[in-house]
Amino acid sequence: MVSYSLLSDPHIIPLSKVPIGDELPETAALPSIRQPCLTASEPLNLLSEVAVLDAYGMLGVLPARSTRLRSGVISRLTEAEALFPNGFTLIVLDGWRCLREQQRVLKYYGSQAGELGFVAPVDPKGARPPHTTGGAVDLTLCWHGVALGLGTDYDAFVEASRLETFEDGSDELVRRLRRLLANVLDSCGMVCYSSEWWHWSYGDDVWAAASGRDAIYEIWELEAESRPLSGVS
Repeated sequence: MVSYSLLSDPHIIPLSKVPIGDELPETAALPSIRQPCLTASEPLNLLSEVAVLDAYGMLGVLPARSTRLRSGVISRLTEAEALFPNGFTLIVLDGWRCLREQQRVLKYYGSQAGELGFVAPVDPKGARPPHTTGGAVDLTLCWHGVALGLGTDYDAFVEASRLETFEDGSDELVRRLRRLLANVLDSCGMVCYSSEWWHWSYGDDVWAAASGRDAIYEIWELEAESRPLSGVS
């Protein structure tokens, strides 16, 4: 399985430089699953309201591309931005993927990533891959504009990537930062895919399973994006 470093790049500020004090207030324990209000289906829009780092473009996994999300997700991210303490913001690492991009991500990481539940396969008889609906978003916290790896790198398919891993007290800073991210996004009606602290959603099947509601969003496939990628079956 391919691995790489993005948020652990030497130019990224280490977590040890993030102060624990007035800038980072103590946050309650990780939230329980909430039940956001169901809304009508929404369009897929370009994301301009929140900072974006095209992670897969930078890493060569996918061609450089604009970030799109459902309008209901965008509105919740915009709401969340206003709730973080001074110095903290969000940065989006990935959003909607067409089916061919989802296939390419799975091919890049290998079948083991799919078997372990980290990259959803494209299977007409299976579940809808969250990112192909536009309801799922990968993100992290920024500290004064610098992306933070909250205990692991982005797309680190390891046990430490589970949202609750550091609730055991093994790293106070990571625990507090993950709690901060989780409580703010939860208050805006989003849910986390618990195996990946960076993966949050609204309206897709993950959100539906967590909230006990029906999913809002189907797979969104733009005509221009439906052609197969070279070398991808």
